[in-house]
Amino acid sequence: MNKLVSLVVLLLGTTVLSQQQQCRFVPVCDENQRPNDSFMKGEVGSPGKAGPIGPQGLKGEPGPIADETALRSLVTKIEKIYEYIVPVTCKNALLRGHQKLRSGDEVYCDDGWQVFQHRYDGSVNFNQLWEDYKHGFGNLSSEFWFGLEKLHLITTSARRCRLRVDIWDFEGSRVYAEYSNFSIGSESSSYQLELAGFSGSAGDSMLDSRHVQNGKRFSTSDRDNDLSIHNCALNHGGPWWHHSCGYARLNGQWSRSSTSVTSMSWYHWKNRWGGLKSSMMKVQCDY
Repeated sequence: MNKLVSLVVLLLGTTVLSQQQQCRFVPVCDENQRPNDSFMKGEVGSPGKAGPIGPQGLKGEPGPIADETALRSLVTKIEKIYEYIVPVTCKNALLRGHQKLRSGDEVYCDDGWQVFQHRYDGSVNFNQLWEDYKHGFGNLSSEFWFGLEKLHLITTSARRCRLRVDIWDFEGSRVYAEYSNFSIGSESSSYQLELAGFSGSAGDSMLDSRHVQNGKRFSTSDRDNDLSIHNCALNHGGPWWHHSCGYARLNGQWSRSSTSVTSMSWYHWKNRWGGLKSSMMKVQCDY
């Protein structure tokens, strides 16, 4: 009861009594004769209810709507750049020479064509056996044969393929032969050649009516598939799609001076055997 009276007096006196006068009625004052706050304050009450949510702020200006046509154009450009950097095939490769396709295959590209035979200095022996021609040999950075099995997969997985043959003599002259239809069968057909549609400046040494190589099977010295009584791969110009030997012999012996029938030859260019320094056989396909 005394505490209650003292508190009432204190509260009433705050407006009319000095601090010292107030302390006469309050049981606890501090050393400066001021009422002790801890005595006057009650326990902390529970928090009140939250007020209502304020009004929503203003909406920002709408962003620009993407132009779908421009976006598609940008995506196409990015895809094109990626194709040049990591091409799907040599047809869309930006660079020439030895490079890696998106599939992981290492190839030699030349102006949009994939090279599968390249000779220029005689550093690689092309008188190889069946298994060598099946799987390939040499080095993509120098002379090489890409491989009949890989060539079969390339030409049969496409809608249409073309063959181009570039040849050079030792004087630096260059001519070409191109065939608009080109395909290689499976090993069970002895990698049979399908060829048609000649054009070019080299003359047609593969489809000459006397020794048509279209439809012929591939021959090596250990797998004689030609129509001759002789083994053409062994005696007449190296492994090839021989008829009864024939006029195109680009896997024959490399020589600066030889004009033998065993020499690397494209007969219809100069109507003679031999005389070739370099050759490139290339394939290009539509998918």
